[in-house]
Amino acid sequence: MLALSPRQIETLIYPVGFYRTKARVILGICRDLLERFGGRVPDEIDALLRLKGVGRKTANLVVTMGYGKPGICVDTHVHRISNRLGYVRTRTPEETEMALRAKLPKRYWIGYNDLLVAFGQNVCTPISPRCFETLIYPVGFYRTKARVILGICRDLLERFGGRVPDEIDALLRLKGVGRKTANLVVTMGYGKPGICVDTHVHRISNRLGYVRTRTPEETEMALRAKLPKRYWIGYNDLLVAFGQNVCTPISPRCSTCPVRALCRRVGVKSSR
Repeated sequence: MLALSPRQIETLIYPVGFYRTKARVILGICRDLLERFGGRVPDEIDALLRLKGVGRKTANLVVTMGYGKPGICVDTHVHRISNRLGYVRTRTPEETEMALRAKLPKRYWIGYNDLLVAFGQNVCTPISPRCFETLIYPVGFYRTKARVILGICRDLLERFGGRVPDEIDALLRLKGVGRKTANLVVTMGYGKPGICVDTHVHRISNRLGYVRTRTPEETEMALRAKLPKRYWIGYNDLLVAFGQNVCTPISPRCSTCPVRALCRRVGVKSSR
């Protein structure tokens, strides 16, 4: 590297901001490495910080990417989003790093920067962020659900180290998570058996006469006791599509129903 001129280095790093200044800094660091460390890049943060032009972000980047050691690279995205989420309350990137070191489980340190940088560049931008309200706009009650999602994210970080639990009872401890969502997570996220009971599953299961229940939770428990486990995961998908297009809440299309001969039509007063 020292054989290159500043102009040659500028050409190599041209897409980077402040490339002229950074080219001079790179050459200075290279000279420093030769004189003080025999040309070897240190694998400890404190040693790296003794190099002129190396800050904590760069030092963490070197030990994590270069040596696979635990470290947290805190740039403007990580600092901003960690505070915006409410996970830390800090004023500077260095304070954010120290707060994250104390709070974030070590196994997540290295990947934390990559995750939040991509998120910060595309969604949680510094100005006019495309917050969760925008992302889930087509969903009913999207403003309320956006707040709930952020609350769940904070809860997951604080109580489960950022890992989504794979057990229903643990998921139900998260504020805003009900049995339907908990079942959806364990089935779709982890491939474990579960039954997602929404309004369609509850209505059709009763209309068919397969269960006799008053609430979705009662329906789930009745189905768990009666429906063979191999059908649990696919049951929701089957009945939701069927409930939206054929077995509708009001005036179901019984004349075109493929299972009308097997249906007891419980509670049906009018049909098409």
